[in-house]
Amino acid sequence: MTQRLSVYGFLSAALLLFAPIAVSAAENDAPIADGPHAGAIDLLSGATLDDFDYFLLDNGQRDKVFSLEDGVLSVSGSPFGWLGTKKDYHNFIVETEFRLTEPEGETNSGFLVRMGEQKPTTFLPHCVEIGIYEKETGTLFGFHDFHIFGEESRMVYYKDHEDAGNCDQIDLIRDPITDLGEWNKMRITCCANVIVVELNGIPVNWGVMAEDYAGKIAFQSEGAKVEFRNAYLTVMP
Repeated sequence: MTQRLSVYGFLSAALLLFAPIAVSAAENDAPIADGPHAGAIDLLSGATLDDFDYFLLDNGQRDKVFSLEDGVLSVSGSPFGWLGTKKDYHNFIVETEFRLTEPEGETNSGFLVRMGEQKPTTFLPHCVEIGIYEKETGTLFGFHDFHIFGEESRMVYYKDHEDAGNCDQIDLIRDPITDLGEWNKMRITCCANVIVVELNGIPVNWGVMAEDYAGKIAFQSEGAKVEFRNAYLTVMP
């Protein structure tokens, strides 16, 4: 554990070299936050579903899967798919709060970054998913040949998975602290080929050698109800 946290500390220090930069609302067609998130793009407050792109299997109807009211995004979980930004983002910090509302053992959702090709036959695009489910929130998945690596002892590989294709999975560096029915905070840093995940202020995962390009950022629908709020995007150079 000490070695793993030391590696995380090194990665965190390296990321500080990329200072966040403020962006204007005109550039991003989204409100800019003030207060503790000054300069960040406020993804949910004041937004409507029309401000996002989406994909759903089985010709799913967007408004029956996703609802956005008073800055809270509610996701029914069925059918599977995602609701994502219209623009692509490369280097950034995204912070959001999420609440799992299903019974223990039945939660399942995720947050998608670096999204690439979306095939119509699977709900998972070429991307990295940060998994959201009570006991393993923060697990990293590289779907459809999206390669990302952690320590070998934390790596799991899947070949020709029905939904995920060839998939790299990076298990957690520590057990997450996720309260069912309560709001939890997640912070995801994507900088060049490094992705770091923090949960409720605690580092829980990291991956390196990730594919390095701009892509959409999305909230996932994957079989269980989940809510998101206070989602802020800070763009880095």
